Amino acid sequence: MRVQLNKSQYDAVNDLRGLPEDAHMLVMCSRRTARGGVLDGSEEAFDQLLSFISEELSYGVSARRARVLYSVAVAIDPDCADWIGM
Repeated sequence: MRVQLNKSQYDAVNDLRGLPEDAHMLVMCSRRTARGGVLDGSEEAFDQLLSFISEELSYGVSARRARVLYSVAVAIDPDCADWIGM
């Protein structure tokens, strides 16, 4: 699976700390591009990243960070808009 992120999305993903192993490798092996970055990895790694983002949003983060993380989640899985952050 491959997901392209804009600069603010890519920076937000790289600022996440305490990721599960597969999600951590997904972020560490990502590629920076002129417009942001590209995440390449397994569906399991993306599922871990989505779950982690959902937890971050449920704990409460700044409004700007919440918007960016939400947009990352929707870029990974548009259907997650119904449950992300719950």
